[in-house]
Amino acid sequence: MREPERYRDFLDGIVLDWLTLIGDHLVEAGVVDREHASALATLTLAAFRGLLLVLVATGDRDRTSAAARALAGALVTTRP
Repeated sequence: MREPERYRDFLDGIVLDWLTLIGDHLVEAGVVDREHASALATLTLAAFRGLLLVLVATGDRDRTSAAARALAGALVTTRP
């Protein structure tokens, strides 16, 4: 983060590659149209990374797993 140009490929890979993968899956699953895929993919990636942080910080696997399932369930019922 301190030297973004030096680590551009790494930073792009941990964000852009995941956004493309998630966005494509959301579109293919009929959760969202292509126009809204980037925004929902960004939200999804941020939420799951936040859950990973909570898991690492608290060790509460049951709660974070339940939250991850709730997020996944919400994505399935989301429509554009």
